[in-house]
Amino acid sequence: VIAPRHLQRLPELNALCQTRAVPFRLYSTMDGKKSCPLVILDTMGELAALYSAATYIFCGGSLVKKGGHNIFEGAIMGKPIFYGPYMDDFIDACALLEPGGGSIQVNNWPECVTEIIQLANDPPRYQKMAEANRRIALLQQGAAQRQAELIIKALAVNSSQPPDATNI
Repeated sequence: VIAPRHLQRLPELNALCQTRAVPFRLYSTMDGKKSCPLVILDTMGELAALYSAATYIFCGGSLVKKGGHNIFEGAIMGKPIFYGPYMDDFIDACALLEPGGGSIQVNNWPECVTEIIQLANDPPRYQKMAEANRRIALLQQGAAQRQAELIIKALAVNSSQPPDATNI
């Protein structure tokens, strides 16, 4: 599955696949029963759910200076994650997942392919990475709620009337 960051790139991807004779289908035309070697995600808001069908996840946008991608979406599904050197917007996620052993930073696409082949030939390592990512991602759930509670407490300290979540 290829999921372009911006849907306006769909004609470019379509042309590239046709030029190289790569068979593909748009996700919106899939009926759930047919498969294809390549599916191009042409809808918004469905990528996180598609991660559950993946075996390996590579966040390709992290190979260019665009800020990276949220690798926790794939980690919560218990999948090994591969990403490039440009994860500026998700440094905290990398700092949690990489030392836990569930993700690998690569410098280019060939290096990613090499890592995936090595992982495909080592099922125990794959399982260990998948479990590490899921465990670490599950530990992060509820972070937004905890942050909201901290903000509410801070506002209460600086206010004569204590705020609550219903009046903020």
